[in-house]
Amino acid sequence: MSNASAGCDRTRPRRRDALQRRDRLLDAVGAMLAVGRRDFTLTQLAEASGVSVATAYRNFPDPAAAITAYADRFTSGLLRASAAVPASGDPIEELLAVCSAWIELSAGWGPALVHLRSPEGILARRAAGDPFLVAFCQRLTAVLQRCVAAGVLPRQDLDFAVLSWITLLDERVIVDLTQTLGWPVAKVTGHLTTTLLAVLRAHPGPVGT
Repeated sequence: MSNASAGCDRTRPRRRDALQRRDRLLDAVGAMLAVGRRDFTLTQLAEASGVSVATAYRNFPDPAAAITAYADRFTSGLLRASAAVPASGDPIEELLAVCSAWIELSAGWGPALVHLRSPEGILARRAAGDPFLVAFCQRLTAVLQRCVAAGVLPRQDLDFAVLSWITLLDERVIVDLTQTLGWPVAKVTGHLTTTLLAVLRAHPGPVGT
């Protein structure tokens, strides 16, 4: 084995360990947010995650950066999960599969995410270029376009349809159903997807009105 190969082999475990420590820090961020704590220090975060204070500072310059990284981990996971749903011969099945992946993720992450709500509207943030919302709205719009093209949904204002979809599957709704009412995720998914399809099929008026 060459010296270069040996060096790479030694580097991989170190990199893996560093990623694991970062994940532990982000898990601790989620646990703190879930109980409404946004005023933690990096020292407290390190203690909660079981890593050194120096490690916490190597990963994040301040608690705000740690919170942003936590939110980014969810949004990137949601984008990956929705992108992993293949286009189907039945676009309604694709729509339902995207909903299912979305609700399952939100059920786990929701208790923390509800404390990170933006005061700005979804469409306003998309128009301002929010990278996650631009990409996610494009994904949802593509699914809706296939549904309309297949004739399984009526023609409608797709911006309104996307906004309705995101509003109905808001993590606060999902947390309320799973934690306040104690519904299992499967029941939440069934009720919310049935309601979403009813909204999308209601066809409130001509496109653009």
